[in-house]
Amino acid sequence: MTTVIYHIYVLGDEWRPDNFKLYPGDKWKRFERDDVYRFFQSDVKRKRLEELIDNGVIGYLIYSDDGGWRCFGWCCPPDNPVEPKHLPVEYHDRGYWIYNCYTNPDYRDMGYYHSLLTLMCNETYGRGEIYIDTLEDNSVSRHVIA
Repeated sequence: MTTVIYHIYVLGDEWRPDNFKLYPGDKWKRFERDDVYRFFQSDVKRKRLEELIDNGVIGYLIYSDDGGWRCFGWCCPPDNPVEPKHLPVEYHDRGYWIYNCYTNPDYRDMGYYHSLLTLMCNETYGRGEIYIDTLEDNSVSRHVIA
């Protein structure tokens, strides 16, 4: 049996909503089922994305006028009985949980993950505690989060 170790972070009280960078032509929106079909029709992630929407998780999507997606992430409200699936149920009522963030490989190292996290924290700030986790070996995400 393999043990998976996650690092868990909580957004501190010193957070203040901030501007986030979008490149010209980029936009953001809440992830909807139509977006799954539009951007991920033949992608292996499609089923999980639909499941997250069905389970009441709030998705955020950064995309472009050219029709491509840049990155996405999910924020689970407190007391969701189903999500986040990778955590024990006793963590579900702690606050908002950011997870399952992903940057299109063609747009990595361009600041999209930082922009996405800033956007998600701006949208959630003041509603309750905000948590985020990442795998122990994901040094890139850990660097951006910290």
